[in-house]
Amino acid sequence: MKPNNQTQSHRTGLSIKQVLLAALLLGCAATSAHAQATVFVSARNGIDGGACAVASPCRTVNFALTHATVGGTVLIVDSGDYDNSITIDKNVTIAAAPGVTAVFSAAVTNGTIFSFSYTASLCSSAGECHILALRNLIFDGQSVTQDAVRAAGIRLLAEDCTFTRFKLGVYVNGGGTYQFKNCIFYSLGTGLYLSPNTNGAAVRSQTNAVVEGCRFAALTSAGIDAFTGPLGLNTLKVVARDSFFNRSATAVRSNASTGGSIQVDLEKCEITNSSEGVVSAFAGSTVRVSNSTITGNLTGLLPASGGLLLTRRNNTVEGNDTDGAFTGVFTAK
Repeated sequence: MKPNNQTQSHRTGLSIKQVLLAALLLGCAATSAHAQATVFVSARNGIDGGACAVASPCRTVNFALTHATVGGTVLIVDSGDYDNSITIDKNVTIAAAPGVTAVFSAAVTNGTIFSFSYTASLCSSAGECHILALRNLIFDGQSVTQDAVRAAGIRLLAEDCTFTRFKLGVYVNGGGTYQFKNCIFYSLGTGLYLSPNTNGAAVRSQTNAVVEGCRFAALTSAGIDAFTGPLGLNTLKVVARDSFFNRSATAVRSNASTGGSIQVDLEKCEITNSSEGVVSAFAGSTVRVSNSTITGNLTGLLPASGGLLLTRRNNTVEGNDTDGAFTGVFTAK
């Protein structure tokens, strides 16, 4: 059962002209030999067969991916329920056309909806093996699936996407670059869990994440949880700007308890109605806060065990049961 009418199947009946216009707007129309190819998917009248053309779309994203070129686009043109488990083996964009409600629901217990299949030969020198862009999609774990995306060593862009009813909305367990723009994370355990795991190998990884214009609400654990991983060899850099955190156990947590280093920059964020607003724990953690409002929480600021929590002196921290205090000041350079 879907959480609300936003994730129910709707029928939009987009015309072919509208679909083609949407493809052009997404920058994915195949207009020359060098343009990205586009394949089409429809829950209303798609059939898994053929080339997934606009006039005869396929039914599932998995089948469409077999016809998408590297760097191409899978465009969903009708509202409905789509694949519950997808394996990515190439650089690709998966997007819903404007006005379409495309829902991806639970895969398996404690599993993931998006997984990745690649060999070392497909990876870049920076360790990034795939580029995956997700646009205008809804992911619903139905309180069964652990996460919507379990990613390592990729470049991920999620834009205008909704994540709900997972233990972890997105689980980053390796290096790479991750960007979330205008996304919604609600009714989850943790929205973004950034915890690079080197799987026992003494390999240092670099994880970069940018969160812009996102909304986090009703989270039983954390909005953004950055942890250096079990071996403590990793470096994380997180930037969150223009984002809103409401009703979380912890809104933003930076935890370097195992070693490694984390730098979190919060700019123009609002954090409210949480047990803990911002936590910076252990010596490898530095959180810098600028032009943000932290109010209405049980504890606003919580530096712990040598973690740094720095202010630009332009923040509002008041109206919390315990405001807490910054450990220092940073200035523009």
